[in-house]
Amino acid sequence: MKRIVNLQTGEITDVELSEEEILEREAKEAYARDILPSILLENLRSVRNKLLAESDWTQVPDSPLTEEQRGEWRTYRQELRNLPSSLTEEQYRELVRDENHELWPVPPT
Repeated sequence: MKRIVNLQTGEITDVELSEEEILEREAKEAYARDILPSILLENLRSVRNKLLAESDWTQVPDSPLTEEQRGEWRTYRQELRNLPSSLTEEQYRELVRDENHELWPVPPT
């Protein structure tokens, strides 16, 4: 069933889905259930790996950082490595929707 709403009158009518509409809906549901989560996970790991690569310099012995600063970066990098396994399902969903990366671990200053 699908609902059709007449925007002028507000009248709601339920109608049967066509075979094509049923197949299309099933395909979308299967994509959302089976494929989309793996794509989102792959994207999350890609961003995480980029952030790790960008901070590799902080762990080399000749970096300009003090041992304390290096330790702060080690903690940050470990928080990144723990993604996504350290997240609840809801946190994971929020993180993959976070286009500005505001929910990601924050690098030391």
